[in-house]
Formats: sequence, structure tokens, C-alpha cells
Amino acid sequence: MSNYRDLFDDSVNRDAILRGQVENAVQAKNEQSLWDILKRFVKNLAIHLLPFAPPVNQLVAELVGYAKQKFSSYNNWRSPQLDSMSTIRLTSSTTGAIESVWVDHDVQRNGMKGKIIHAHFSVQNMNGLTGSVGAYFYFGNDQQLIDFHNSHHNEHGHVCVTEDFTPRYRDAIFDDFPLFMPYSACRLLSKDLDLYFYVSLYNRNTQTFFAHSNAFLFTFNY
Repeated sequence: MSNYRDLFDDSVNRDAILRGQVENAVQAKNEQSLWDILKRFVKNLAIHLLPFAPPVNQLVAELVGYAKQKFSSYNNWRSPQLDSMSTIRLTSSTTGAIESVWVDHDVQRNGMKGKIIHAHFSVQNMNGLTGSVGAYFYFGNDQQLIDFHNSHHNEHGHVCVTEDFTPRYRDAIFDDFPLFMPYSACRLLSKDLDLYFYVSLYNRNTQTFFAHSNAFLFTFNY
């Protein structure tokens, strides 16, 4: 991701309008506006077409988190109920890596049929802080799935499944973190559609994503 951050840094240093738009969105804590600005940036520069580049929305999610850190202090995005020790911990950047992801299909849970998405990941500098693991679903054209069933979605109504975690140590490894996604949450009017998902790690205290998996393609025909 460092190469994409360098491109972003170079662009905001040369383009006063872009810099102003990003700064205003960050200071207003307008997540949707920041997302829209950086998605246009990614598509205009076509950096998602570089060799081995992640999908558009994965790049945007990375840059949203980076822009927040670049244009505001951690305290500005900090949850107000954090104690002083948590504030000190936030001065060390949270890092992490998703080592592997695998899927169990056709699993029954609470009367629903679906898939279990397993994630093996590690985090650093998160002792006592709350994070979440999420799987986010997209059409093959990078458009996010809308949750028409009002069951599994984020604040924007996009299909996802997330679970929180709170490490008890500064550095922690989660060998098998399961996420259950019912097939009904992805059910659409048409079958045999090409979709994909990727898994992300999110720091709820700084409101930033800090790790992503590769995209996992699948055809939905349930």
C-alpha cells in the first residue's frame, strides 16, 4: 500500500483543491464524503489498474484510513469514553495482517443456511482496544451489495458481516476467527452472479481500517 500512499501524498501536495476537499471531509468527520472523494481519486489515476493492485474499494478503504491519520490527530477521532491509558496507547499506530482466509459452505446455524468465513490474523498495539473483523461483499464490477433484507449490513446499508474483538495483550494472534454469513443476506433477483468479498480489520477507537485480505471470488446461485 505504500506506493499508493505515495501517489496520494504527491497528489494532495500538488492539487490544492483535492487537499482542501480531503481536509474538509476529515475535519467534518464526514466518512461518506471522504469515501466518495478518494474513490474518484483512485479511479481518475487508475492506480487500481497497476499490476497486482487490490480492488477499487479495498484501495479506497486503505486511503480513507490513511487520510484520517494524515489530516487529523488520533484524539480527534478517539472515542470520548477512552481513559487516559488508552489515549497513550493510541500514539503507537495499530498494525496487523490477515494471514489466511478460508470458507466452509452450506453450514446451518440458527435455522439459516450459509457460509462460515474463517480468518487467521495478527494485530499489534491493540491491548485493551476494540477492533472488528468484517467481510464485505461486492459485485464483480466493484459495486457494493445492498442489503434489501435488513439483516447484515453496515451504516450505509451495504452487505457485510462483522464481529468485534478486544485483545488482552499488546500483540495478539487469532488463529481462527469465524464469521457466519447466511445466504439469504446476499439473495438477489438474479442468480449465477459473479460476486466477491474481502476481509478487513478495523480499529473502532481510531475509526480506521488497518489490514485487508485479498478478494475472494464466488458465483452466487442460491
